[in-house]
Amino acid sequence: VYYGPSMARVVLLVVVQMGARGLVAERENGTFARMLSLGVSPLRLLAAKALLSLLLGMGAMSSTLWLVGALTGARWGNVVLAAGVCLATVSAFAAVGAAITIVCPTEDAAAGLGLVAGIFLALLGGNFVPLSQAPELLQRLGVLTPNRWALGAFSRLGVDRAGVADLLPWVGGLVAYAAVFIAVAVVLGRRRVALG
Repeated sequence: VYYGPSMARVVLLVVVQMGARGLVAERENGTFARMLSLGVSPLRLLAAKALLSLLLGMGAMSSTLWLVGALTGARWGNVVLAAGVCLATVSAFAAVGAAITIVCPTEDAAAGLGLVAGIFLALLGGNFVPLSQAPELLQRLGVLTPNRWALGAFSRLGVDRAGVADLLPWVGGLVAYAAVFIAVAVVLGRRRVALG
């Protein structure tokens, strides 16, 4: 039950990073500007990119969970609830990817910062070692990562066969994380556009 979600978040990080790097590459090579010159609004263009990121992330995460479940016999409880947890997890990671994309001027910078952020979040969030076995400080810092919130939700699904009420705090943490990083991306994006 532990390794399936941990592996799925690592795969998710790779997929989200590919999307972020693609957007930076389009910005670098002028494709983004050409699409804007054709009359596509920036909001519509970014919404399409975000939707594609969510779809790819959902595909990556759900297929990894299915594969790990098939190989290990792990079960994730109610399929609808598991899909909701996946969507909340993908949203949180996509929001982090969006903020990284906005901050970075080049594709290489986005790749580097994404890798550092991913390793940092994985270490603090319990991807490599269960937080229950980590020092108390790491356990406390883990709540600052989407990894920890996703791990908690999947643990409830896989071990406790949780219902909606059991998952609300965990999914709520993921949604809050996504909302904060989307807000950061929007503010930084507007500032970047204003500065030219």
